[in-house]
Amino acid sequence: MNKLFGIFSLSQESDLLLQGLPKPRILLVAGDEQNASPIDDVVQEINADVTIVRNSREAIEKCFNEAFSVILCDVEMRSEEGVKIAETVVKNELTRDTPIIFMNEISESDHLSFSGYKSAPIDCVSRSVAPHILISKVNVFLSLQIQRIAIRRMEQNLNQVNLHYKQILDSAAIGILGIDGTGEINFLNTVAEALLQSDVSLLGTSVMAVLDGPEAKESHWSKHVVRESCLKNIEICDSDTLMYGSGTSAFPAEYTFSPMSSEKGVSGGVLTFQDITERKAIEHSLSKGEQKLLTGLKGVSGSGAQNMASDVVRCSERMDGITRFSAVVAHDVNNIMAIILGNLELLDYEVIENPKIHTRLASIQKASERACELTNQLL
Repeated sequence: MNKLFGIFSLSQESDLLLQGLPKPRILLVAGDEQNASPIDDVVQEINADVTIVRNSREAIEKCFNEAFSVILCDVEMRSEEGVKIAETVVKNELTRDTPIIFMNEISESDHLSFSGYKSAPIDCVSRSVAPHILISKVNVFLSLQIQRIAIRRMEQNLNQVNLHYKQILDSAAIGILGIDGTGEINFLNTVAEALLQSDVSLLGTSVMAVLDGPEAKESHWSKHVVRESCLKNIEICDSDTLMYGSGTSAFPAEYTFSPMSSEKGVSGGVLTFQDITERKAIEHSLSKGEQKLLTGLKGVSGSGAQNMASDVVRCSERMDGITRFSAVVAHDVNNIMAIILGNLELLDYEVIENPKIHTRLASIQKASERACELTNQLL
């Protein structure tokens, strides 16, 4: 004899998702004790809790207040009682997925009466049906219910994972744009929204407006260096360019574009960027200071002027090298720290019983966040 859930085998992942699943519950609608007793004996074989009611009023009240895996009706499906139960269960959003099995002789008129419920989980068996057939039918419905619960829990877990990843990307100190193979933007984090002074309205639009300005045409994507990067599957960087926000003038920026590979080839990539207005202002200020120093050297003659000029040039070169080096290091360290923080977030899903490990992970996360703050200051 089939046992509960014996028809469908669940994967190990599904088993983990279904931990703590309550015992199946069956609602039995029976007019008297004699009808309820043999059916009760059958459902006990599948290890389920059985609740017995005597009429449609009690059945409907129970369905609205409690959750059942299957409803067994020992009443005629075309009778007033049967129609009330079926119509109420099928039309209610909370109970419409609850399967109903009517246990009576099935006539052509019965099928016609319920022709409007083709998509509803309603089944019939004859009153003299063999016990193993009824058990098999109930097992099928119970297994389908388990699959629905597993899918629902997987969706909930997926939503939580997506939320965590979005929080990680939003906490990054750089703008992040996701771009598909046609050049359309399919993701942007909060920093990108702020830098581009836009919101999710950018989703589905061409990245050309961001890279080449609002007058740029989508057709320009076919010849753009970013698309070439996708086709050649190579990362590209531009340390001094202009980017354009929605309804704003251009701002100096640097960006890195990294293609994303899939089974079908390169399908787009991720563009990370940051505003370098402050850096440009510092470089301009240093350049003006250098010019003033060189102007001051005009009153000095001979080898002394040459030596002073050489010192100024060397100092300027060192300052320029320090500026660029600190920016590159800060950018790379920030990316590394984002990976560390992302993995720390994923560890929240692991079952770790050792409190010392929790303490050490908390220390790592605190230190990583402090490192991010320092790199943001360098940037």
